[in-house]
Amino acid sequence: MIIPEKLENKTGVVLFSRSLHEAKHEASQLELICHDISVSQYTDISVEKYADDFLVNLTVNELIWESNPECDTIQMGRDLSLDSEHSRRDCLIEALLSMAISPIAYIFPNHQELLSNLRMRQDIVATAKRTELLFDGDSSERPKQFWLDDADIGPVLRKDSSLIDALEHALCPDLSGRRYGFSCQRASEYLMLTGLTKELKRSNNSLLSKIEQQWCQAPLKRDNFLHSFLFERGSVHQPFPVRFYVPGSRIWFKNPDNYSSDVGGFEGSWVVYLGSGKFVNLWDRAKPYTLESKCIEIYHWRDGAIRQDSGALVMNEDIVQERVLKTLAAPEEYDRILKRMMRYRDPTGVYADGGCIDSTRDSLRWVQPDTTNIQICTSYT
Repeated sequence: MIIPEKLENKTGVVLFSRSLHEAKHEASQLELICHDISVSQYTDISVEKYADDFLVNLTVNELIWESNPECDTIQMGRDLSLDSEHSRRDCLIEALLSMAISPIAYIFPNHQELLSNLRMRQDIVATAKRTELLFDGDSSERPKQFWLDDADIGPVLRKDSSLIDALEHALCPDLSGRRYGFSCQRASEYLMLTGLTKELKRSNNSLLSKIEQQWCQAPLKRDNFLHSFLFERGSVHQPFPVRFYVPGSRIWFKNPDNYSSDVGGFEGSWVVYLGSGKFVNLWDRAKPYTLESKCIEIYHWRDGAIRQDSGALVMNEDIVQERVLKTLAAPEEYDRILKRMMRYRDPTGVYADGGCIDSTRDSLRWVQPDTTNIQICTSYT
């Protein structure tokens, strides 16, 4: 059975089955999952034929749709009084219901992969809320008991070290006692990889060992990381709604200002969604972003971009924060900026009428031994 990564005209969560008997079993397992986390009253489960196979489809029912026709998962979380940022159970509920309301299908080969995905999301959120870093895209320093600094490729994992421990000590000052320098892109990769490796330790030790070996040789970055480990769902032609986010997903916010985007590290911002309307603040864990505050900050990067006497373009973040505070105290200016920023972004290299919202959302691939579609990719440079 070949399972596609995308399905046209399907929404919610989709599980694939080879036979009607298997599909009914998967549907019953979905019912148990929904019952166990107390979301049965908000969900519908159906079974249907699809070519030579069968689909099990989990969607939300009218109790969610009647108050949320726009797939606004931020508002859905508020309506249900969920606190996903601090409660693992609420994170589980919000993640499942958000995928169930999705206008673009979240596809899994079976309910075990769905459960793995939910656990990974919980672990990503739990680590993200403990993460606090220094903004320094050129830094390669990491906790020395786990990492070696290779002059050519940067930090590599020490042999016989746990990648899980190495990642957490690099991200979390409550373990290491200090903050390490990161770009937001590298930090987002570490966070996603933390969720992946913790689940692999539970379910697929063989794949975990392969990834640890890779990190001892040449850690994957950028497109290599994306194509190896992540689904990138959504597109310019089929974008996710502006206010649709699932806890544990990675999101890109573009800086739509051409001038300030030339400052290194300020082309945009990679973040992870924590749930309950909050996005990780990699630089100050006590102050997670809302969608609105993230948009306002990125807008004011244009005010903080300064040309030094040497000719270098740098970002004065004190100016940015000063302008942010002024905007927050001026309702009309606040509304004007949000109207400008909460649009879909322009294509890469284009700076016209677009805002900062991406059309896609990143989430981890399948991980179970019999169904994983993770393949180590090193072909991108």
